Amino acid sequence: MRVPQQCVMCEINNGVYVPESTFMEYNINNESHSSDIVFLVEANECNTFSLENSIVSALEEQLYSQKFINSRYAVIAYGSQLPPFDYPRTISKDNVVFINSTNILRQYLKHSTAFSKSYDGSTSKSDMMHAISIASRLNFRTGVSNTFIIISCSRCDIKQMRFDYSSILQYMSDEGVSLHIITNSEFKVEKPRKIRHIYGFDKQFVYSNRSPEGSSELRHALHVSNSSFGILS
Repeated sequence: MRVPQQCVMCEINNGVYVPESTFMEYNINNESHSSDIVFLVEANECNTFSLENSIVSALEEQLYSQKFINSRYAVIAYGSQLPPFDYPRTISKDNVVFINSTNILRQYLKHSTAFSKSYDGSTSKSDMMHAISIASRLNFRTGVSNTFIIISCSRCDIKQMRFDYSSILQYMSDEGVSLHIITNSEFKVEKPRKIRHIYGFDKQFVYSNRSPEGSSELRHALHVSNSSFGILS
């Protein structure tokens, strides 16, 4: 017995319902300028500072400047020595994973590091790949961009990862996921005198004291290995 067609449908972000076996072509004109943003926070002591205020404030400013509206947020905590975040888990309230309020987002981020201290002082095993895999199963909206923001403080050790980067890269390429990584790491460049005090980089630019808005000319001097998640971000 087939399920009635009115019971099997997909709601698009603009409120339109697409029935089963019906196709709709998406283009830049009917795509919403919005995003489903997932924070993947390593539940470790290094992230127990007031990151929720500085990061959320900076994110709000950028979304506003880019005219993003109705964005949703979710938080996944991972990498703790203590339950429950010794396994990547979503933080939710009343079974609601995605939220619209940045005030609630701040509470979620603060809660993600509430169980960060280890009884024996041992180092946590931080599996970013596993956290990304869990994030990929969330219920994302159709027609909006998907953004993952990893806040990590442990060294990326591929040997501790459940999945290899190529399988995660394939998923992110297929689904159009943008990955951003916030971590405390040193950069190695070919000409250190030319680039000093680097804040970060992306596919096109390097951000530093000298070029806070980004420099495309300096990007070629920065080499990123596969093990540091450079391929994914």
